[in-house]
Amino acid sequence: MSHEVVFLPHILGQTWAQALAAARTAAREEDPRIVAARLEPWPDLVLHAAQILGQIQEYRGRGQRELVHPVTRLRFTFFGEDGVIALPYWYDGPVARMAATMAFRFARAVEEDTGLAAYDPQQRTPLAEMGLEKFIGGYLRGRDKALRQPQARGPVPVGRELPTARSSSRRELTEGPRPRKQIGKEAAAEQKAVQPPRRPRELPKGRR
Repeated sequence: MSHEVVFLPHILGQTWAQALAAARTAAREEDPRIVAARLEPWPDLVLHAAQILGQIQEYRGRGQRELVHPVTRLRFTFFGEDGVIALPYWYDGPVARMAATMAFRFARAVEEDTGLAAYDPQQRTPLAEMGLEKFIGGYLRGRDKALRQPQARGPVPVGRELPTARSSSRRELTEGPRPRKQIGKEAAAEQKAVQPPRRPRELPKGRR
């Protein structure tokens, strides 16, 4: 489960439900020239994402673009006429605050680059009407609610890496063979117990 921020063209006096319906209708546009024009802000979005998030992974599809932050797994999907940021409820403590802060800062950058309005459907409030702390508080409340559900996974403790199944860029190394030489008294004792006792060496006759 994720905390989402949606981006919509919002007209003064229009409800957010009406704005969402209008964006869905506009997304059906098939004219390639119009679709290309809507995606023009993408290079600026990629630049600001790299500045705010750091390393990112970029994906391109017909009429849409997407980027993923491999550390927090924050995902931003952009259709030109609308878009969405999804931040998983995986984190705990300071890591949760850091991830939510990065999502908030990037959401404000998306607003500036696209002219779209950012809306938090979980708190039913546009980002322009809330500060960073309110956004973080909403993320933490949503996280606590999500973790109470039976199918939810637990939080990622501070200092732990993300599960490899969640990241295509990581893999676990298989356990290698044990070293032949072991250091320490226990290793020496173990080696002594395994080796057969040595027989005393006899000198050749005539040299005794």
